[in-house]
Amino acid sequence: MSRPALEELIRLPEPAAVQTYFDGENTAILRRLTVVLAAGAVVGVIGFLGASHYLRAGLWFFGLLAILGVLLGRTTRFYQRNARVVLMAFFVVILLMVALSFDVPDPSFAFAGFVFPILLVPFRMRPREYLALAAVFSAAAAWFVVGAGMVEGTGYRVGVILSQVSVAALAVAVAARISRGKRQRFLVAWRRELARETESTRMRSELHDAREIQLSMLPKKPPDLPWLDYSSISLPASEVGGDYFEYFVLSDTQLVISIGDVAGHGVASGLVLSGVRSGLHLLREELVDPLLVLGKLNRMIRETAPTRMFVTLQIALVDYRLQRLTVANAGHPPLLRVTGSQDRVERLGASALPLGTGLEPGLTDISEPLDKGDTLIFYTDGVTEIRDLRGESFGERRLIQEVKRSARGGSARRIRDDILNSVASFKGDVTQEDDLTLLVLKIR
Repeated sequence: MSRPALEELIRLPEPAAVQTYFDGENTAILRRLTVVLAAGAVVGVIGFLGASHYLRAGLWFFGLLAILGVLLGRTTRFYQRNARVVLMAFFVVILLMVALSFDVPDPSFAFAGFVFPILLVPFRMRPREYLALAAVFSAAAAWFVVGAGMVEGTGYRVGVILSQVSVAALAVAVAARISRGKRQRFLVAWRRELARETESTRMRSELHDAREIQLSMLPKKPPDLPWLDYSSISLPASEVGGDYFEYFVLSDTQLVISIGDVAGHGVASGLVLSGVRSGLHLLREELVDPLLVLGKLNRMIRETAPTRMFVTLQIALVDYRLQRLTVANAGHPPLLRVTGSQDRVERLGASALPLGTGLEPGLTDISEPLDKGDTLIFYTDGVTEIRDLRGESFGERRLIQEVKRSARGGSARRIRDDILNSVASFKGDVTQEDDLTLLVLKIR
């Protein structure tokens, strides 16, 4: 039984935590004491056998077994449940070994009356346990004085017994005072750790609820459009991520994709994204003009979001009837288009400042022809900036190579999974530090 850490003890009720902590301290002291006593017991057994004192040799051998039992059994469940009882029984066994080992009572009196009470001081016990052991030691000392005839004369006997009782009482008082002080200091640290853990548990619960709310904002199923093959995934790096994506079906031939990323991740990022999502839904009828919507969202974020909370956002209008793709981008990584006819990868979406910077973002949009068989890849920087064990980032070049390879004849889900597998293989066991979002659209 080792000395337990506070993190383990806060799971116990206060009285049980104090007892477990003191039992751990006692075990650490007892372990060192038993090593010394075991060595002494071996010497005693050998010495008594050499002097042909077989009874005393047997007594010391029994004591050696008891010492080894305590030393080896301190990790057992029995010891953990009865540590105080084992400690008290251990002292009694050692007392019996000493008491029956000498031909004259003087050494036995010294051990029982002075050495053993002083040995109580380093151990942490309850006051009644100190008193019980001190009473046993004093009774044994008194028997050596009176019963074994160590001192002649009533006055001398009374004086010797009183001196021994005084030493035992002083040892108990010192041990009890030290134990009380240690108990108070332990409880201060224990209650502080318990309060910290309680607050941490509360925050984890709230973060879990916030993450559930944020995940509920993301689309649950792909858009039901016969001309579109669609697949998406968002993997937050913490309880509440900073990535967001959404689609809006404006008509049977018009689809709007929005994808964004708030600087950082956590509760604050989730709250800002919630505002962006609400703004997009309020401006749903205006999404046919992505540039206009970005301008309005920029004003909203600038006036309502916390300082230095920037949002990258990309809005793309896919018009299947007109075979046109319109993209407006505010600081977000450009989308990738794999042309179905020429099998090449293009980067679409002019770069601009993120939303909410307080500066003129310089927003522009582009409009490109859209062909059947084209594949569109939307992603956040969590894909390209993820690092491997050497600290090297995955990068846009690797992403373009993987997109070009996997887009040949593959479905949207197959392309998405191929990219994710490539990213996972690249990073290995490195922890994901940023949110990762990936959308794949394929025009049938």
